[in-house]
Amino acid sequence: MHAPVLFLWSALLTAAAAGDFYATGFENFTAGADRIAGAPASRTSPVIPATDSWTGSHAGQDRSGIMAESSHALPGLGNAAYLGGNTSAIFSGGSIIFVRRSLNRQPAVEGNEVVTIRALVGIKDSSGLTPQLTTRDDFEILIYGNNALSGGSGSAVLGGIQLDNSQLSTTTGLPYKAIYRYFWNPAKNAMDYSYTSVDFVYDTMQSFEIRINYRTNKWSAYFQTVPLFSDLDFYKGPAALNLGSILLQCKVTSPFLPGSNYLLFDDLSISGEAPEAATAPELTYLGGTGVQLRWLQEAGYRYEIRQSDTLGSWRTATGGAAAAASSTGFTGLLTDISATGVSRRYYQLIRTFP
Repeated sequence: MHAPVLFLWSALLTAAAAGDFYATGFENFTAGADRIAGAPASRTSPVIPATDSWTGSHAGQDRSGIMAESSHALPGLGNAAYLGGNTSAIFSGGSIIFVRRSLNRQPAVEGNEVVTIRALVGIKDSSGLTPQLTTRDDFEILIYGNNALSGGSGSAVLGGIQLDNSQLSTTTGLPYKAIYRYFWNPAKNAMDYSYTSVDFVYDTMQSFEIRINYRTNKWSAYFQTVPLFSDLDFYKGPAALNLGSILLQCKVTSPFLPGSNYLLFDDLSISGEAPEAATAPELTYLGGTGVQLRWLQEAGYRYEIRQSDTLGSWRTATGGAAAAASSTGFTGLLTDISATGVSRRYYQLIRTFP
């Protein structure tokens, strides 16, 4: 008996063209205080205009800006943005310092529903003679939606990542340096924090990535290629699900005594693209017990395996009925034992929106 000869064909969704929503290495920014969101004129300095459509808080207080390589002393990095680090008391503007870049995109509507946010980030710790008494702050990267894009008003945070530099270990008295997921908790009907079990390292620029599928409402995040979490629900709250803006902020623990710690960030990019094409499955011949098919899936999309021995009549393969994938990656798997003894069989991989 001859081994079955199988030809695999994949029915694909049409992919929209990918594109960069925004990218910067801050090289076109002028080094200095308030050189991201700008500052008004004062008695001693002229107006500092915002750069590249950024906005922010605490204008003119030197709470954010651009560091030249000669200042941050990281060879090869060039200009980099900073947030925090000013220990003077905050008398106006509140205890949250932020810079924001508006995007106002609707990824699912545009067909580029997979949004990837990448950056290099690093934390310079506060200095002090007594670590346990040194003031420290928290830093966050947040994704905001824009309700106006859906006919409403205002904006709301949809999710984000926190680099916690303020909580101290009860054992050592030193910071935990913990990384948290910031998300909408349906049980509390409010935003909440969840520890990712990953910690950051001081004085080191580390790669950071968030991947959000705005059609399936799933997201994943990585820090130095280490998964923080994978294919979790992104946002289940009442606000519009779109990409209004990206915001980086410093949550000051003590406004009258801010820490000297600061966030340094660089090589920020936000891109959108369609999910990776549903490529033809990998095929493994199992000798006299059939064949095994394995394919790349996107969490939340439905995948169906169909088969035909003649190309004239297609049927759903046993165990191949359309089902929503629970995780992203090469997680689709089907064993077709009915292929045993069949001289030729064709397969279709069908992917549909959730």
